[in-house]
Amino acid sequence: MARVALGQGKMGPRPLAAAMHLIVYVGFVLINIEVLEIVLDGILGTHRLLREPLGGIYDGLMNFFEVLGFLVIVACVVFLARRLGSGPDRLKHPDLAGWPQRDAVNILVIEIVLMSALLLMNAAEYQQLATSGQQLATSSPWWISGLLLPLFGGWSTSALSAFAKIGRAHV
Repeated sequence: MARVALGQGKMGPRPLAAAMHLIVYVGFVLINIEVLEIVLDGILGTHRLLREPLGGIYDGLMNFFEVLGFLVIVACVVFLARRLGSGPDRLKHPDLAGWPQRDAVNILVIEIVLMSALLLMNAAEYQQLATSGQQLATSSPWWISGLLLPLFGGWSTSALSAFAKIGRAHV
């Protein structure tokens, strides 16, 4: 069962599809670590609770989560395009019509929204710190959210704070 679920054992002849499915699955599981931190921050009234105890490992983990999140977005967009476009014949089986088709599309869209919220939240939060003149823990933003910083140029500190909080609420 683990080989089929985690290793996408039924996709032996399609290794790219198997790898993309694995990226989406692992991304979904790992995003829950960030969600746990967000929930604990809300309950305890803290912010980035795990940053201090994990030290430099935290930034490494966030970079890994961001790269994985970006790869999940790419994989989900490809899966959506295939599912909604011409796609392979196996996706057109009558057993997959109706609710199974809508369910798959809903899951892919939700994954894209969750991963986008994580990346945009990190970018807005970093931009907020830079705008408010606070001393930043690192000299550069995380890899993927750092590429999104131009989206938040010119935003006020309060707008950035609100956007980051909304992002944390959706992750």
